[in-house]
Amino acid sequence: MLKASDIEQVAKKLEISSSTAKKVGKLLDSAAKSLHSGTINSARSALRSSLDMIDGLKSSLHEDIDLVEKGISSYIRSEEYFQEVESECLKVGLQLERNRDQWYCFPSTVELEPDSESVLINGTKSSELMPARIAARLLLERDAANSRNLKPFAELLLKAFTAIGGRETTTVVPLLEIFNILTLWPEQRRRYSRASFALDLYLLDRSSQVREFGKRLVFASSTGARDRTKVFSMRDETGFEKVYYGIYYVNEEAEGAGHES
Repeated sequence: MLKASDIEQVAKKLEISSSTAKKVGKLLDSAAKSLHSGTINSARSALRSSLDMIDGLKSSLHEDIDLVEKGISSYIRSEEYFQEVESECLKVGLQLERNRDQWYCFPSTVELEPDSESVLINGTKSSELMPARIAARLLLERDAANSRNLKPFAELLLKAFTAIGGRETTTVVPLLEIFNILTLWPEQRRRYSRASFALDLYLLDRSSQVREFGKRLVFASSTGARDRTKVFSMRDETGFEKVYYGIYYVNEEAEGAGHES
């Protein structure tokens, strides 16, 4: 079974082969100069040395090609590959979970495509298969999510709620209606997926930015949450699934006055 260490070993061998190829180039240059000056013996010696090196290169390269061509697909499908990626994730403080051919590492999903020797990270295809590279990409995605400015989204959510006709406390607006408004244009729907909307909802839910223009956002559950097409779900850093169905707003000034009385 191919391993990440085997691929690294091939890479090191190729570095040596590259150095040898440069030596071959220098020998050929020397042979050409010798022929131009008429020193046939020197040219003959340089050419023979070049051929010996080239034979060695061909043999080494055939071994390398056989290794990476035969083993990659089965390697990606293996338990060992998952464990290697998981180990690299743990080194940078990430938790990786697996569900068959799909992996999850907040806030990213990773889908394996062994036949094309690639992976999909949040829908973006990558041919960089080394476990350390995948872990580095997942870390970037996690850090980008955690540093996201949520204020524009909080404002947009309130505007969409108001546009639909939602009123404080009395009206729960399904988030599916809001998502449909935010993605009216086909191009916008292509760019802003349900998963992206769910991530924004979760990030806002866990933040302190649920207050906007004197109103406090409240996430409401419903029996409608049983229909997966009407909800937005997001798994948090521990793998726990958060499900979002609807929202409403509470006027904080009115709420405060009620408490005083």
